[in-house]
Amino acid sequence: MNMDRIEKAVMYHKNGFNCSQAVFIAFADKYGLNNNMSARLSCAFGGGIGRQGLTCGAVLAMCMLIGLEEGNETAIDVQNRKHCYEITKTLCDRFKKEYGSMQCSDIIGVVPCREKVRLAAEIFEEYLESKNVIA
Repeated sequence: MNMDRIEKAVMYHKNGFNCSQAVFIAFADKYGLNNNMSARLSCAFGGGIGRQGLTCGAVLAMCMLIGLEEGNETAIDVQNRKHCYEITKTLCDRFKKEYGSMQCSDIIGVVPCREKVRLAAEIFEEYLESKNVIA
């Protein structure tokens, strides 16, 4: 497993980025995105979408990364969209299995945010490795 990206995600969180930003920035260069744009793009998802306690920002970042990896590029590419949805459900289910929920309000204070960041990055990294994609 490419621990570099996982450790980068943890480091970005330690350095003040929110959970969504930390996970997203750690993988963004793989998709041609720079850190500044990545931080801006993922900012609103922290704290369960703008601190509303909804879906965990680390999970949302993972979902955005799945979209970059698997998402459809045209409206008529329904097959690829369906595949993206299946992968998203599978990876989100792994997160839920570990913490019992993806809701920020359910797991904040129970699980340190840094551990949620680590898990989301690990899940995505493992997915890339399962495809034999060098991250």
